[in-house]
Amino acid sequence: MNLRMVNPQVYYAESGLGAADGRMVDFLVEQARANGSGRCRVCFHPGPESLLHGMLIAHLADVYVPPHFHVDKDESLQVVSGAASLVVFDGQGGVSDVLPLGEPGTGRAFSCRIPAGVCHSLIFESDVFVFQEAVTGPFRAGNMVVPAWAPGADDEAGAKAFVGQLITSIKERGAA
Repeated sequence: MNLRMVNPQVYYAESGLGAADGRMVDFLVEQARANGSGRCRVCFHPGPESLLHGMLIAHLADVYVPPHFHVDKDESLQVVSGAASLVVFDGQGGVSDVLPLGEPGTGRAFSCRIPAGVCHSLIFESDVFVFQEAVTGPFRAGNMVVPAWAPGADDEAGAKAFVGQLITSIKERGAA
């Protein structure tokens, strides 16, 4: 495993093939636990200007992923390990759909595509959730939009309350 660290949450694979194995999953989980953020990713594309971004990502259970959408980029997600719910929101912040995600063989979806403009978030249901994400590049920070009704990533108290309400809503729907 030949990785270049950008910061404790982001690494780039130095191999052109972008192959992952169990050692890489273990590394991601270890880094997510050690870096204080509860998340870590390995990027398989050479850099932010690449036309296709492929990443292997680990999130711990208590990580908050703010509801967001990508202005003009579709993304796909494939589960490697763990369980989560992909929550889709309408324009006012109401839950419009919930897709239970899990490893193949669990009866949950293990792969999905999220079209551009669809507001979504992930609620983690296992101690660790590892997934592969692919999205078109190049990376532009302004392409990801967090709606005004959603707490931002830096609003810890707001995020905790929001996720608690979201989990209750999902349970009421019978989706989790």
